[in-house]
Amino acid sequence: VIRGRGKLVSAGSVELDSGDIIEGKKIIISTGSSPMKLPGIEPDGQKILSSRDLLGMDKLPPSLLVIGGGVIGSEFASIFNALGSDVTVVEMLPSLVAGEMDRVSKYLRMFFRKKGIKVYLGSRVESMEKNDKGVVALLDDGTEIKSESVLLSVGRTPNIDDIGLDRVGIEYEKSGIIVNRRMETNIKGVYAAGDVVGGWLLAHVATREGLTASENALGEGREIDYSLVPSTVYTMPEIAHVGINPEEAESEGIRFSTGQFPFSANGKALGMDEADGFVSWLAEKDSGRLIGLHIIGPNATELVSIGTVAIEAGMTAGQFESVIFPHPTLGEALFEAAEDINSKSVHIL
Repeated sequence: VIRGRGKLVSAGSVELDSGDIIEGKKIIISTGSSPMKLPGIEPDGQKILSSRDLLGMDKLPPSLLVIGGGVIGSEFASIFNALGSDVTVVEMLPSLVAGEMDRVSKYLRMFFRKKGIKVYLGSRVESMEKNDKGVVALLDDGTEIKSESVLLSVGRTPNIDDIGLDRVGIEYEKSGIIVNRRMETNIKGVYAAGDVVGGWLLAHVATREGLTASENALGEGREIDYSLVPSTVYTMPEIAHVGINPEEAESEGIRFSTGQFPFSANGKALGMDEADGFVSWLAEKDSGRLIGLHIIGPNATELVSIGTVAIEAGMTAGQFESVIFPHPTLGEALFEAAEDINSKSVHIL
């Protein structure tokens, strides 16, 4: 391990900021991503913070304005609300965590309000001024929000600047380095993986991309498959999904059925005193094959793995509901939601 900043100087060599040259037959670029900035609003590490700054705080802000209600913004809103901060979220889009199915997004907003998190959707921050007490933000509708600290959470951008891509001739776009399914760039012997290639900015996807690039660099013939990527959001309650949602199914002309089950009817969730949320399955109407799983509730990020395996295996709702799940467990909510596709669930009306 050599610590330093590097730049590509050829397809087989990297120059460090010390001036030393490291050579290798294969190179994997995995420089990651950084928090995106808003024009005219610059993080200062004191009052206006990036997600990285927030992790290094040594005191709890009495009030926190989160600009951006996507995954990272919603996660930090949950965390700081639980720690006792007065949290406000401003999101430009009409829903929180916009990549989730509509019902899940609405449920999260309802839960945020229940917990005292103020949410402004379809809103934009027009200006921001710092003072001795904190920051004053002005929204596009004239609303004024005062807070001690502000978190800028409007997305992430790949770290592709000043690493020698143009010098070597590696093709890239604003969204990241261009690679094929073997994680190869257009330059032989040079691979890229993780956030720097854009697409799914998820740790588990980056890990799979890194493994794929490493194996191919060592002579294997592996290709990555993005057709079934589980998404996880660590809000409170947690959110997870795999496969498609109803809106996507309708846009693709897929005839589908749904089955749902609330955690309020699950014994383990009640025993844990975490009965908020639900499980929702999608299945093809004709074949009964499971094509999507959406969860908001306790341990959602763990439970989604069951759905990933079931969808990957091509299981039907009938096959899934015939599996014996132990009781009492949160996993029972998955098979009861599958039973609900065919109106068989006995623990809900």
